[in-house]
Amino acid sequence: MTVRVVWVLGAGFSAGLGAPVLNGLMSEHAVPEVQLRFPQKPDAYTTAAIRLIGAFQNGQARGMWRDAEEFLDYIDTTVHDKARAGMVERIVGNQFASEAAAQGAALRRYVAARCSIFLDGANLTSELWSPYIRWAKELQPHDM
Repeated sequence: MTVRVVWVLGAGFSAGLGAPVLNGLMSEHAVPEVQLRFPQKPDAYTTAAIRLIGAFQNGQARGMWRDAEEFLDYIDTTVHDKARAGMVERIVGNQFASEAAAQGAALRRYVAARCSIFLDGANLTSELWSPYIRWAKELQPHDM
């Protein structure tokens, strides 16, 4: 049997099911939960990702980005924008600028793990899930 996962990011689509809203993805309190739920996947919570999660709040307080979405975009652009990479390095240190691509990838793996936590032990037959299951079943190949 093929298992399909549908990611719908934005507008809090899955918040009612327990998925974190975007700013919740960058909460430092979630790091231990990711570590406990995915002990077999240490790449989901590397030191680089944890430093960047801390940098999110630090940079937000400085007005560098408004929310997690803007932060993720900012980190993605550091690969080609050395000035931005230097700004992030001022917050996190650890030679961020020279390893921007690898550290950005580490953050994306953490975000994917954080998004997946609410699925652990989910009862897909419950009434709460029924509208989402119905919607997913109605998807056609051209919808993806």
